[in-house]
Amino acid sequence: NYVATGSKDKSIKLWELKTGREVRSLLGHEMTVNSIRFSPDGKQLISGSNDKTIRIWDLTTGKSLQTISTTDYIIAVAVDPLKRFFVAGGYNDSGYPDSAMVYDLKSYKLIRKLPIDESNTLGIMFSPDGKLLAFGEDNRVASVFSTDTWQRIHQFTFTDGWCGGCYSLVQ
Repeated sequence: NYVATGSKDKSIKLWELKTGREVRSLLGHEMTVNSIRFSPDGKQLISGSNDKTIRIWDLTTGKSLQTISTTDYIIAVAVDPLKRFFVAGGYNDSGYPDSAMVYDLKSYKLIRKLPIDESNTLGIMFSPDGKLLAFGEDNRVASVFSTDTWQRIHQFTFTDGWCGGCYSLVQ
């Protein structure tokens, strides 16, 4: 069992959970690594960075399998538990996103852009069955999409606080 950490030093480190020993460093991002997620089978890691890239890493070799360049500073990534796709979100140079990107997990091709509110996407999570996808945003909004139709099926708006939707979870 492993734990992965991403850092402002542009690196990702893989640690052995039992011993606390560093197993390897994943190097290649050029700015802060903001988000990392293991693939459901534990063989790959997906990372998002302020360098406006998403990287897919092979954890056996430590090599970057794919680098996807975007127009956004990537703040959050999530991986579908059914191994079909992964999602990335962030913000662009204007400070606002217009969409979150859904990629095929096997081909790494963009398959859909989902409209999200003009706010930083701070959290992305799939439901355990992979049927729902939630976004927590820095505007007191949490949005839930169906992964069958890619339509927004719920939007929750919080009236108090400044970060009501930041870390949205779906069960």
